[in-house]
Amino acid sequence: MNSGWYDAGQLDGRLSQVVRGGQGLALHFGQETKLTIAACVRLRAYLDALGDQGLPVELHDLATWGLGAYLDRVGVFEQLTPSVSVVGLEPAGQSQARRGQSEALEEIVRIPISGPMDRSVAERLSGKLAACALPQVREALANTAFTCFAELIGNVRTHSASPSPGYAALQVYTPRQGSRRLVEVVVADAGLGILQTLRPALLAKQAPQGALDDQALLLYAVNSGISRHGEEAGCGITQSAKRLLRLPEPRLELRLPDMRVRFEPGPAGGYVITQARTGAAVAPLPGTHWIFRYALD
Repeated sequence: MNSGWYDAGQLDGRLSQVVRGGQGLALHFGQETKLTIAACVRLRAYLDALGDQGLPVELHDLATWGLGAYLDRVGVFEQLTPSVSVVGLEPAGQSQARRGQSEALEEIVRIPISGPMDRSVAERLSGKLAACALPQVREALANTAFTCFAELIGNVRTHSASPSPGYAALQVYTPRQGSRRLVEVVVADAGLGILQTLRPALLAKQAPQGALDDQALLLYAVNSGISRHGEEAGCGITQSAKRLLRLPEPRLELRLPDMRVRFEPGPAGGYVITQARTGAAVAPLPGTHWIFRYALD
């Protein structure tokens, strides 16, 4: 991989060029390669998917500083499957030693699929976000963010249909002087994917939305709300998406097993799809991966 910044979509596009069914992977990083927090979660999702198939994966050219240290610190190297190796670098376990020390970063958190609902994940994410906000909006933002994160995490537990845990993470970025700070939040699971669980249920109930094509159905789910468990159960992601619309410079991205979609505010309100990648442009990857991005101030 070349040097420079990669967001989740850019990393996904690069990996989709080299990941082949039934084959292992050797990934080489540039000396100045940098990944956003959502890209880190996407990388971990690929490592999990390939590792679960027993395929050998090697990560090369990572040092104890720069990207290697960052991946270690945010938790990408935690509990990797035996077939995944970091060549030439012994992870230092920084994710445990330094977790929670940055005001602008919530390292990758595992979302348990079973057992009692754990409110602490949503509390940590919303608390981290509120700590970076202006004092006059801190409390309101914390309440809104908690509701949003709790809904997304609840969706992972309800709809994943996978025994593997989900992931959540957050980072606040301070760009060059004069630019707004940007927030990137990612919540992902390793399940069947929202379309694979939603469409069969709609068809079984003879709901008219079941006949929509994939992109139209996703757009309906984001803007209007729909669920295989009924209309009321489908409002979680819709309400979270609507809350995002009220924030500056919002952008919503979704990765499914065979599709990558970007949603942005439309001229008539709600969202429109501004980018979609399917077919050979996206390698198979289990799960539903949501990314929320917006300007903090």
